[in-house]
Amino acid sequence: MRKVKALTVVMAAIGALLAAPAVASANEVTKWNEIAVSTVNAQPPITSAPNAGAIFVAMVQGAVYGAVNAVDRHGRPYLVNRSFPMASKDAAAATAAFLVLDDESLFRSSHHAMLQAAYDASLATIPDGTLKDNGIAVGTMAAKAMLAEGHEVSVLDGYADGAVADAPFDQLVEEIAAW
Repeated sequence: MRKVKALTVVMAAIGALLAAPAVASANEVTKWNEIAVSTVNAQPPITSAPNAGAIFVAMVQGAVYGAVNAVDRHGRPYLVNRSFPMASKDAAAATAAFLVLDDESLFRSSHHAMLQAAYDASLATIPDGTLKDNGIAVGTMAAKAMLAEGHEVSVLDGYADGAVADAPFDQLVEEIAAW
């Protein structure tokens, strides 16, 4: 019994130590990931369902990765094949996430005001200048590439207005699987 308690305490301490760097390194990427999850979860069931929700959050984070990677080239190019070392990673990340989340073909526009306020707050923390402007440009490129690269949600056409309740579940699953 004592060994189990001691092991539990040790595991909790290790977990706390591992979590500390993640908490300490919160930035625009993690901020916009939280915003993406909240926005997707607030959508109608067809959009916020586990599989669809995961796809939409992945689209946002894919655009963010493409934008940030174009600035610091920490990995293989994705969406943006040019390098922009003279750009703000924070502006790139915030812009890419905002533009994907604010795209009316994906989500209801009822969240625009909240998204715009979060985006404005993100940009307000970045000093004006070339780095910020270039970061916004890179984020815009990544978002547009994500939205244009065949990642459209045409499978959901006709369901965005609440008609999903009338559609047979099996039909929706087949359409999403075919997409």
